[in-house]
Amino acid sequence: MSTTMIRQLLHWWGSGEPPPCDARVFEHGAQVGVYAPWGRSWEIEKTIRRVSSETKTLTDWHFYAGRVSVVTLNATDVERVATCLGALVTDAKRIVAVRL
Repeated sequence: MSTTMIRQLLHWWGSGEPPPCDARVFEHGAQVGVYAPWGRSWEIEKTIRRVSSETKTLTDWHFYAGRVSVVTLNATDVERVATCLGALVTDAKRIVAVRL
Protein backbone atom coordinates (compact mmCIF):
# COMPACT_ATOMS: atom_id res chain seq x y z
CA MET A 1 0.00 0.00 0.00
CA SER A 2 1.40 3.39 -0.99
CA THR A 3 2.11 6.20 1.45
CA THR A 4 -0.51 8.35 -0.30
CA MET A 5 -3.13 5.63 0.12
CA ILE A 6 -2.28 5.24 3.80
CA ARG A 7 -2.59 9.01 4.33
CA GLN A 8 -5.95 9.03 2.53
CA LEU A 9 -7.26 6.16 4.62
CA LEU A 10 -6.10 7.75 7.89
CA HIS A 11 -7.77 11.02 6.92
CA TRP A 12 -10.89 9.16 5.89
CA TRP A 13 -11.15 7.20 9.15
CA GLY A 14 -10.56 10.36 11.17
CA SER A 15 -13.03 12.54 9.27
CA GLY A 16 -15.64 9.99 8.23
CA GLU A 17 -15.25 11.13 4.61
CA PRO A 18 -13.97 8.75 1.93
CA PRO A 19 -10.80 9.64 0.03
CA PRO A 20 -11.44 11.70 -3.10
CA CYS A 21 -11.99 9.94 -6.40
CA ASP A 22 -8.79 9.53 -8.42
CA ALA A 23 -8.54 12.69 -10.55
CA ARG A 24 -7.61 10.80 -13.74
CA VAL A 25 -10.58 8.46 -13.38
CA PHE A 26 -12.96 11.29 -12.42
CA GLU A 27 -11.95 13.52 -15.35
CA HIS A 28 -11.28 10.98 -18.12
CA GLY A 29 -12.94 7.76 -17.03
CA ALA A 30 -15.84 5.78 -18.48
CA GLN A 31 -19.05 5.42 -16.47
CA VAL A 32 -19.65 1.86 -15.27
CA GLY A 33 -22.97 2.64 -13.64
CA VAL A 34 -24.87 4.53 -10.97
CA TYR A 35 -25.94 2.40 -8.03
CA ALA A 36 -27.90 2.81 -4.84
CA PRO A 37 -25.46 2.76 -1.91
CA TRP A 38 -24.93 -0.83 -0.75
CA GLY A 39 -23.31 0.13 2.54
CA ARG A 40 -21.42 2.84 4.33
CA SER A 41 -18.66 4.78 2.57
CA TRP A 42 -15.90 2.50 3.88
CA GLU A 43 -17.77 -0.59 2.64
CA ILE A 44 -18.18 0.93 -0.81
CA GLU A 45 -14.50 1.93 -0.87
CA LYS A 46 -13.46 -1.59 0.14
CA THR A 47 -15.64 -3.14 -2.58
CA ILE A 48 -14.40 -0.81 -5.31
CA ARG A 49 -10.76 -1.39 -4.33
CA ARG A 50 -11.41 -5.13 -4.56
CA VAL A 51 -13.04 -4.72 -7.99
CA SER A 52 -10.06 -2.65 -9.14
CA SER A 53 -7.64 -5.28 -7.87
CA GLU A 54 -9.50 -8.30 -9.28
CA THR A 55 -10.04 -6.74 -12.71
CA LYS A 56 -6.59 -5.12 -12.78
CA THR A 57 -8.17 -1.79 -13.74
CA LEU A 58 -8.03 1.72 -12.38
CA THR A 59 -11.57 1.96 -11.02
CA ASP A 60 -12.93 4.42 -8.47
CA TRP A 61 -16.22 5.83 -7.24
CA HIS A 62 -17.82 8.99 -5.92
CA PHE A 63 -21.18 10.02 -4.60
CA TYR A 64 -23.47 11.64 -7.15
CA ALA A 65 -26.90 12.86 -6.01
CA GLY A 66 -26.95 10.33 -3.17
CA ARG A 67 -25.96 7.46 -5.45
CA VAL A 68 -22.68 5.65 -6.01
CA SER A 69 -21.16 6.52 -9.37
CA VAL A 70 -18.60 3.89 -10.42
CA VAL A 71 -16.05 4.94 -13.03
CA THR A 72 -13.13 3.12 -14.65
CA LEU A 73 -10.28 4.71 -16.58
CA ASN A 74 -10.62 2.70 -19.80
CA ALA A 75 -13.91 2.38 -21.65
CA THR A 76 -12.90 -1.12 -22.74
CA ASP A 77 -13.04 -2.27 -19.09
CA VAL A 78 -16.64 -1.18 -18.35
CA GLU A 79 -18.33 -4.57 -18.86
CA ARG A 80 -15.64 -6.47 -16.95
CA VAL A 81 -15.86 -4.05 -14.00
CA ALA A 82 -19.68 -4.15 -14.00
CA THR A 83 -19.64 -7.96 -14.00
CA CYS A 84 -17.14 -8.14 -11.12
CA LEU A 85 -19.08 -5.54 -9.12
CA GLY A 86 -22.32 -7.46 -9.71
CA ALA A 87 -20.69 -10.63 -8.38
CA LEU A 88 -19.42 -8.88 -5.24
CA VAL A 89 -22.58 -6.91 -4.45
CA THR A 90 -25.11 -9.69 -4.17
CA ASP A 91 -28.09 -7.68 -2.87
CA ALA A 92 -29.42 -6.89 -6.35
CA LYS A 93 -32.47 -5.03 -4.98
CA ARG A 94 -30.15 -2.27 -3.83
CA ILE A 95 -28.51 -1.71 -7.21
CA VAL A 96 -30.09 0.90 -9.47
CA ALA A 97 -30.21 -0.49 -12.96
CA VAL A 98 -28.97 2.68 -14.59
CA ARG A 99 -26.10 2.37 -17.02
CA LEU A 100 -24.94 5.51 -18.79
